Amino acid sequence: MSLLRHIRKLQQSGVDVTSILETAQLEDNHWNWLNKSLSYKTDCYKWFFLVAENYPQAACLVYHPKNSVAGPSNIFYIEYIAAAPWNRENALNERIFKGAGAKLLNHVIIYAKDNLKLDPGFSLHSLPKAIQFYEKIGMTAFPKYDKEGLKFFEWVVPPNELGGQIYENP
Repeated sequence: MSLLRHIRKLQQSGVDVTSILETAQLEDNHWNWLNKSLSYKTDCYKWFFLVAENYPQAACLVYHPKNSVAGPSNIFYIEYIAAAPWNRENALNERIFKGAGAKLLNHVIIYAKDNLKLDPGFSLHSLPKAIQFYEKIGMTAFPKYDKEGLKFFEWVVPPNELGGQIYENP
């Protein structure tokens, strides 16, 4: 939230913050993680956190099992995933940990396969500024399942492509 306060102060002092806001990844700044943790407590939801230097660096909430729209697979659905604000690209500061969200995502994929016995894959509705990332990692868009301005993506790995690491950070 300090980034938002800083941008607001710049704007109040007459600085044009348009370019800062265009590059800042703030689409999830309204998410209240405490309320989410109180609302999503049943066994079909799992929480994951990447913690480093005693601080959460990324968080993810998944729902399972979910039927794949691409084929006969039981996968998981990402309700929410976010890297901490200090781990995102922005015009004001360097990221502290690059790839925190991707590292957490890889852990979740492996956990779901090994512990939840799900097929390797997941789906989600993407925030607009994250679409490019999901396309870059090879997810497929299914426009039929878009909702409320959020593009639906799914990523399923064919069984013959499974290796030691399911997801490779691009």
